Amino acid sequence: MILTFDCYGTLLDTSPINQLLMQLARKCNRNSKTVISTYSSFEDRLMYGETIVPYETLIQRDLEYLDMIFATTSFFQKQAKFIVQAYHQLRPFPEVMFVLQQLKEQQHTLLLMSNASADIMADNAATLGHLFDDIFLPEQTGCYKPTLAFFQYVDHQIGHTAKQHVHIAKGFWWDIVPCTKMGWRKVWINRDHLNGMSRYQPYQVFSDLAPVPAYIDKLVTQDLRG
Repeated sequence: MILTFDCYGTLLDTSPINQLLMQLARKCNRNSKTVISTYSSFEDRLMYGETIVPYETLIQRDLEYLDMIFATTSFFQKQAKFIVQAYHQLRPFPEVMFVLQQLKEQQHTLLLMSNASADIMADNAATLGHLFDDIFLPEQTGCYKPTLAFFQYVDHQIGHTAKQHVHIAKGFWWDIVPCTKMGWRKVWINRDHLNGMSRYQPYQVFSDLAPVPAYIDKLVTQDLRG
């Protein structure tokens, strides 16, 4: 089975990014929740409104918008290197490494899809034990997720093998929605315990990755039975 994964929020815990933004918000006397939501919002907008740039540059531009919105001159921009460093140092959720090793031992092909830069992803991939057979980034696809062209590029690379392929991701808008448009089988890692939209079903829902190996085994058995 070919298994494609999202990275941030699915495999790697991005809470240190929010924690850092909270600390920075306190330093400049701004509301931390508003700073975090604004950072996330402009990250999404930049991925749609800008040409493909290294993720480090996108972070810098995101922080420029924070300075504009919160009238903090260049305070946030000057913290860019610390935000970038935090991305380099992200760690996996507790169950992730065991699950990935299980799937690898079961001879599944593991592929990673991410909006990160190659430089950041080099450290992320090392943190994940170099268990992935291939990694797809915007530098190859020419766009960011959730743009459908990203998924179409990967679909072409894996040979349109819909029955032998499952995508596994936390992001509903970022992954589950485009997967539905692609006709991909998908597993939603619903770490935030949200109520998913029925129009994007079918999708299997788990709160973390722990049940994934058994679920994939079940799919393989079903496929063999035809």
